[in-house]
Amino acid sequence: MCMNSKIRTLWKGRLIMNVRNLLRSRKLFNFLVIFSLFFTMTVFGGTKMVVGQEQAVESIEIKSVGPSPGEDLTAASADNNITELSFWDDNYGTIKDLFVIENRMYLALGTEGFRVYDITDLDLQLVTSWDLYSCNNIYVEDDLVFVSNDTGFNVVDISDTANPEWVCNWFSPDGVFALAAHGNYVYLASSDDFIVVNITDRNNPVDIWTTMAFIDEMHYVNGYVYTADILGFIGCYNVTDPFSMIREDTIGSGGAKYVYYSENFIYYATPFRASVVNATEKDNLIYLSEFLFNDTSYGIEVRNNHLFVNEGDKLEIFDWTNKTNPVYTYEYTDAEIDIFDFYIYGNYAFAYSTYAVEILDISNPVNITSAYFEVFDGITKKIFLDGDYAFVADHFSLEILDITNLANVTKVSSYHDYSIGGPIVDLFVRNGYIYLLEEDHGDSIMVILSITDPANPVYQGNISFTGQSMDIYVDDEFAYVAQAWNGLAIIDIYYPDYPMKSLQYDELGWIWGVKKFGDNLILAAEDYMHVVDVTNPYNPEQIGNFTRPNANYWGVEIQNNHGFFICDEGFDIIDLTDLLEPVKVGQFFTYEDPHTLKVDGQYVYLIDGNLGLMVCDTENIVHPRLIGQYDDLATHKSLAIRNGYIFLAEGADGTRILVSNPLLYSVEDTPFGLISFVGGFVLFSVIGLLMRKKRKK
Repeated sequence: MCMNSKIRTLWKGRLIMNVRNLLRSRKLFNFLVIFSLFFTMTVFGGTKMVVGQEQAVESIEIKSVGPSPGEDLTAASADNNITELSFWDDNYGTIKDLFVIENRMYLALGTEGFRVYDITDLDLQLVTSWDLYSCNNIYVEDDLVFVSNDTGFNVVDISDTANPEWVCNWFSPDGVFALAAHGNYVYLASSDDFIVVNITDRNNPVDIWTTMAFIDEMHYVNGYVYTADILGFIGCYNVTDPFSMIREDTIGSGGAKYVYYSENFIYYATPFRASVVNATEKDNLIYLSEFLFNDTSYGIEVRNNHLFVNEGDKLEIFDWTNKTNPVYTYEYTDAEIDIFDFYIYGNYAFAYSTYAVEILDISNPVNITSAYFEVFDGITKKIFLDGDYAFVADHFSLEILDITNLANVTKVSSYHDYSIGGPIVDLFVRNGYIYLLEEDHGDSIMVILSITDPANPVYQGNISFTGQSMDIYVDDEFAYVAQAWNGLAIIDIYYPDYPMKSLQYDELGWIWGVKKFGDNLILAAEDYMHVVDVTNPYNPEQIGNFTRPNANYWGVEIQNNHGFFICDEGFDIIDLTDLLEPVKVGQFFTYEDPHTLKVDGQYVYLIDGNLGLMVCDTENIVHPRLIGQYDDLATHKSLAIRNGYIFLAEGADGTRILVSNPLLYSVEDTPFGLISFVGGFVLFSVIGLLMRKKRKK
């Protein structure tokens, strides 16, 4: 199932934000000024450029600036690799902004307020939270947290973390789009204006200085505010006297949206360019150099003369030690999230997307290698493993494969019967029988085949029932069929020649997935997961559920008292120890098009329509970690796991077998360890891939 909206299309969100900023001007005159200035810069805005040559650098050591995050945060390795150290995705709200200081991470979570986490050991332990007002932007000084939204800003005192105390607020009908604070003064961008608010009198905050500025982003450092505005200028404001703020100088930026000040230099980024300005003399900003790159930038940070540029799907790192000759250093592309923005503190990058936070350091990749590929007739949709055989279903037929020797997979038999039902929806194999769930003109039919001799499948019987079926689970005597809008169909299969419908249990609404757990069924449903006692299959009884508002569970797998539920964003993990009160304990979100998962031990294998096959380690059940990914650009429909091998049904591209060791290798050990592990499959893999490339051409 596809998500209704793709959260990761960050450039669209940025475009909408730009339009909103342009339209927030209150007067036609403002609009004409903006248009005239952009037109002038476009025609006459020639600037000097010193473009750095791309150069490979063996290693880079990024040292900490300011206070260290804590004794447990060791310095980053002098290595060109970055990897995830920690991951936060508790889904308490939509992450709007992030701030890190003094071993704490502050998240602005939109309508859910803000949350504060201890990052000393990178385990992200919750310190406190506050949710009285919506929070879109966040800034912290000492024990005061400044948060803003579309109606102004609030100040919260968290010196007593058990009882956060609201201090004061300032109302603006035009909202607040960026803010910083120092002492009793708050600096903010509101609609067209740059405003200073005095909060000395907590009962009566007042704005004491205003100028038209159209600011997109600001950076406060030691009495100066550095700004990027939508008119295409970088500005430097002296705010040492907040009652008499002085605009020291401005310089054309060609449309910069992101600005950062470090050690007398201002760094800024436009969609495809990063630049640096000498700000040693605040009233005489001097342009120095720039570096062009291929993708759109979404934020910048600077540490020790190195500029980090966020491009959504990767981080670009530039060495600007020589301010007139920047050097391209490294590109990091292995983030689990499509980065919306990030904050560097010490030697760690705290990156966030709409619902997740990722902490980055250095990388060790996981390798997944193709071991088998073959195209069958039709569109492969479902795959089921049983014993030495793989059962692969396409629209109207069934292929039975002998997988005893994965280096030489052979087709044992096929079964075609177009006269009974329609396209195959799902299949299940148990005790020498195959149960095919087929679509039948909007209703359903279950066909039973005997595979006592896999080379000669024999038709046994069938049963039709009303409604669209989605999933099937079979035990010794009954087949349980999840139906989209008809609930649950329970079918007696004791006599395979004469299956009989025992019950239509339709008290739970739409059901998408079903699994057996002891004497109970675990159902994936619309807004819920349900637990149904089927000790007596003729009288099922719901005994528990877990509510997930405004979302659907499309399927379920069970491992070690935990249910893994595929949903619109990724998957949820629910503890089934107490079936009367199931509890959600973890989740992993891709925010793309997740639709199928399987669990093998501590590893979850997830198919995402846009990202391919993803492998997650659930050793920490609360925070699953992405450790491997495979995407051959095929359409992955279904998968099965067996002894470290991944079987993929890939639609028109056929069936593929992958070999994967989900454990992390070091960069040096990966090739040799992988060759040893793959063994005899390497030559076969290379030939298969070359043939596939040739076919694609």
